Amino acid sequence: MEDELNEEDKKLMEELKPIFKISLADPEMLKKSFKVIAEFVTEITLDMTTDGMDMVVMDPANVAMIIYKLLPSSCVEWEVSQKHRISLNIGHVNSVLKNCKKNDFLVIETSKEADKVDIVMRGKAVRRYNLPLIDLEDKEQKVPELNMESKVVMDSKSFLEQINEASNTSDSVEFKTEDGVFIMSGVGEIGSVKMENKADDNTRIEGNSISKYSIEYISKMAKAHTIGKDVMIEFGKEYPCRITYTEIDKQKITFILAPRVSDD
Repeated sequence: MEDELNEEDKKLMEELKPIFKISLADPEMLKKSFKVIAEFVTEITLDMTTDGMDMVVMDPANVAMIIYKLLPSSCVEWEVSQKHRISLNIGHVNSVLKNCKKNDFLVIETSKEADKVDIVMRGKAVRRYNLPLIDLEDKEQKVPELNMESKVVMDSKSFLEQINEASNTSDSVEFKTEDGVFIMSGVGEIGSVKMENKADDNTRIEGNSISKYSIEYISKMAKAHTIGKDVMIEFGKEYPCRITYTEIDKQKITFILAPRVSDD
């Protein structure tokens, strides 16, 4: 009987053993990324592997794709026993994460048989939250292969400021690269705006092309300036744009946005 009980105990312990457990000493990193992602979607699917935490989601209008990766090197602990996929309401996750203080130690884990994820914050007090997993269609989003004609790398805060200026004038923004100059412009009922960025030590500009995009979507993407000091903007003639922010050795977020095709 004792042997049988021991076997049952072992089985129970195996079921309760975390299938993944990650610990972050810098919770702000995850908070700022998830806050931006929540601008586009309400539900997310995370793929946990030994290589990192990956997310690929489309916004409900199928206009924008968000690709996110959190690297193991960003964490003080990264335990993933096998590839595991979980789906969560990102609004609920952010409601919990906003309670996490800057100097808190953040732990996220779930066990094999669990229908929830545990979020633990260790600071002056230890707070434990349990969030239910949700059922989403188990459909893997395929990231498109894109051949971009133009590439711009510039200060992410400057990009945000210029996009905000364009949003005061127009509901769309035109990206144009020509002879080492990156131009953002918009035309609306109240007038027009045009901003020129020349290549220098802090700004790299390649290619010659032009395309127009929704200012609403670009404005949301530009909020990711908190993730990376620089932003990489890639696009082509009447072609999707790809906007990437990288926090080296920690995380990366990429947006792919469909163009606004001219009515001409």
